[in-house]
Amino acid sequence: MNKLIFIFSIILISTVSCKKKGCTTENAANYNVEAKEDDGSCVYEAKTSFWFTEGVSVFLVDAYNVTELTVYIDYVSAGTMDPAEWKIGPDCDGENFTIINDLGVSSGDNFSYSVRDNFGTEQFKGTYSLVGNDCQSIQLKW
Repeated sequence: MNKLIFIFSIILISTVSCKKKGCTTENAANYNVEAKEDDGSCVYEAKTSFWFTEGVSVFLVDAYNVTELTVYIDYVSAGTMDPAEWKIGPDCDGENFTIINDLGVSSGDNFSYSVRDNFGTEQFKGTYSLVGNDCQSIQLKW
């Protein structure tokens, strides 16, 4: 009987004393609130939101007959925007053209962007920095 109690005690102690492993960094995409010990598995992502004013929209559509804007992040197409759909201001979780940047295991990174019209002309370009779980709003202007 004593042997059974001893074995049960060992199992109970090892179960209770085990720390749950996982990502313990709050701004990581895979943060685990139950994890007590970081296992190095944290990955990060952040949002980038692009917008422009009515004046830019009118200029693109009326003066240059632009019908589409393609956004490139680090030379890779991230999607298209309608130049006739201008916005009042930054809005990372609203109707603006917003992408999710995969930062991998880095908690921050730098990116370059280029926005080209349907004729292939680069209308806007620049660089920006992101931190995990953040949103960077970029106003496209000349």
